[in-house]
Amino acid sequence: SRQRMRICPIPAIAALLGVALVVLAAPRLTAGLVTAPFDDTVRALGRGEPLSDEALRLALGSRIRATGWVGDGQYFADAAALQFAVYENGPQTRGRLDTVIDAHRVALERAPSQTFLWYRLALASLLRDGYGPAVGDALRMSLETGRHEARLVMPRLALALSVWAGLPADVRSGFDGQIALAMRWYARELVTVTQRSYRLATVRAALEPYSGLRDSFNLLYERRRGLR
Repeated sequence: SRQRMRICPIPAIAALLGVALVVLAAPRLTAGLVTAPFDDTVRALGRGEPLSDEALRLALGSRIRATGWVGDGQYFADAAALQFAVYENGPQTRGRLDTVIDAHRVALERAPSQTFLWYRLALASLLRDGYGPAVGDALRMSLETGRHEARLVMPRLALALSVWAGLPADVRSGFDGQIALAMRWYARELVTVTQRSYRLATVRAALEPYSGLRDSFNLLYERRRGLR
């Protein structure tokens, strides 16, 4: 009888633990069910594919609902990216930029290593307020969290060159390596951005330690200028 009293509680405890695990897993499961139908939209956005406003808004709604269930930083990051895409797709108003910036700040509290979030925060801050310390700070963090992210090298560099004079010295020096990467990976795009930003001296100075890259850049730049 005593042995039975010792053994009987074990199944009960196991059952209680099982119920507890189900309860704990329920929010994440719900969030997954809500967002799954729109995962393809988020992946397409990440690939830079054009998307309709309706598709973006449906995906955004799913991510916002998911953040009400779980604190997973990825859901917040997806929501911020979708908010920015909705802004780009529709009438570009200050109110929408306020929403974009707020979404990115909230996402970065939960996913501070997401380099794309920092880049878009820098861009949105520039679009709303013009150049200010927030732009330089966000660019610095984007570099620190994703210096070798190939998809960001050119857009981040283009943004930096457009506000170069205002950037802190440490941020400017951090982009020297980005200019070298851009010349290796996106030489023609680098020439175009250099011409548009009127930062030829800046780019040449960054490439000075890399004689091969510097010479290739100068040749390509002169050829492009000769075609005008």
